[in-house]
Amino acid sequence: MPESPEGGWPALLAEMEACLVAAEAEPRPDGFAAEPVWTPPDSIGPLPVELAERARAIVRAQAATIALIEDRRRQIGRHLVALRSIPLAGDGGRPSYLDTMS
Repeated sequence: MPESPEGGWPALLAEMEACLVAAEAEPRPDGFAAEPVWTPPDSIGPLPVELAERARAIVRAQAATIALIEDRRRQIGRHLVALRSIPLAGDGGRPSYLDTMS
């Protein structure tokens, strides 16, 4: 069977899209998304023109996902700073609690 003019690009782009969905949707119990192992194929050839817009959309989605992850990282950093500012219960013998309702 002859290979399609698009070569392996549709499968490769589908794999990249699946990685994006996984990164956005399913964090691991430790709070970090699983890092997929990806290696570029050796002989896939140039990107066909008819798949260029799909590839650009993936690049835009990757940039948005990176921005989301960076925002989450900054938010976690702010939470850690706030938590570290709370005195421990043993400090000075006074009770400490954290109001999480606000």
